[in-house]
Amino acid sequence: MTFYQDRRRYLRAVVALFPLIGCGREQKPQQTTSSSTPRSVDSIQTQISAAAPTSRTGPRLVIDSAAAEPRIDTLDTEFIVRVPLKLAQILEDSFPKFSLFSRSNYASTEVANIDRNEPQKSPLTATAGDFDGDGRRDLAMLGRSSNAVFAFVILLSDDQPRLLILEHQFAPVFDSLSEYISLVKPQTMSGYGGRRKTELKLATDGIQKEIVEKLSLLIYLDHGLVKQLQLSEPD
Repeated sequence: MTFYQDRRRYLRAVVALFPLIGCGREQKPQQTTSSSTPRSVDSIQTQISAAAPTSRTGPRLVIDSAAAEPRIDTLDTEFIVRVPLKLAQILEDSFPKFSLFSRSNYASTEVANIDRNEPQKSPLTATAGDFDGDGRRDLAMLGRSSNAVFAFVILLSDDQPRLLILEHQFAPVFDSLSEYISLVKPQTMSGYGGRRKTELKLATDGIQKEIVEKLSLLIYLDHGLVKQLQLSEPD
């Protein structure tokens, strides 16, 4: 056996030892997040990170008998809307088997744009806030019932819970939606009453309804009455 053959065998033996040497090193554990653990237990508007992934599904409606107020939870893979039992019963009376419209009902490019630039709006068809100013969280939703009725509703968490129906119409096809809702916190806002520009001092949480590239409305309660202010410029 020549010197060069001995040298090649030696080098092969050393290389073969590298994986074994690496296995003996201490590795730092990777941090993981369970997809079944909520990241928040409060309104998603203040909890979603700026990098919300576009892969989240939902929102999915869940009846929670232990909940005192409605809320929206943000999980790794989906949005969950939790509704107290009393509010769910009122909803069922008016809209049997009500379900929220899914993010999949919207154009994927629009959903990705909202997730990237305005993640607080990511659930699209549900938003939670104190709309009547009583200190309790209420819930606004866009969805449909078992008889294909489109509905825009508000569930109010009063001592005697109530359902406000803002819109409802028969619409059997929901393949592509362009309108969505989000929370507006109390503030002074500019809008249009007719074609005249005006300012409104919003005293409670409100709901912004947007129709992509067409219309933006503020919907709010004033002493129990539903009012609205057009935020986008009139055509």
